[in-house]
Amino acid sequence: MKAKVKNRMVPSFLYSLDVAYHSSGTMSLGNTKIFDFYKVDKLTSEQKQKIREQIPNVYLKSVGCQFAPEIVKACILVPKAAYYRLKKQGEKLEELF
Repeated sequence: MKAKVKNRMVPSFLYSLDVAYHSSGTMSLGNTKIFDFYKVDKLTSEQKQKIREQIPNVYLKSVGCQFAPEIVKACILVPKAAYYRLKKQGEKLEELF
């Protein structure tokens, strides 16, 4: 299923949902950038549903802090084109999580 929101439009899309992210960047496998990530403090179930409707292949993960494991934050992982190329070649990318 094709995403309705392109990678370059994700920050403005998150802003329209009142999702405030405090950190963003890319995740790499070697020299290949496979995900854009956005760390947020919390996501409501309504926000998660709207994100999944517009970006069907998104991964929504919980991330614990290293020095305070009781604090859990959400991380939104948006696949890049290289993710789909590697997946087509048979790479097991779900094992990265």
